[in-house]
Amino acid sequence: MVWAIFAIGCGLARTYYELLLLRLLLGVAESGVYPATLILLSHWFSRSERARANAFWLLCFAGRRHPGVAFFGLDSGPLELARHAGG
Repeated sequence: MVWAIFAIGCGLARTYYELLLLRLLLGVAESGVYPATLILLSHWFSRSERARANAFWLLCFAGRRHPGVAFFGLDSGPLELARHAGG
């Protein structure tokens, strides 16, 4: 619930400093997700299944970057070249 409030606050921020503060608080609010998920996985899965469950959880981190790569490339280098090529 706290994370959602800070996420909405980021959208409603009116100044740069409000956004910085809310992004910091958002990061603090979501910092416990990774350790909590590993603990939950260790309780839900047996020792023999735990490595596979952790691997699937870690694949989620890689999977959320790739859709952006399809639209924007790995870095802004090609975009900068295209932007300046027009003059």
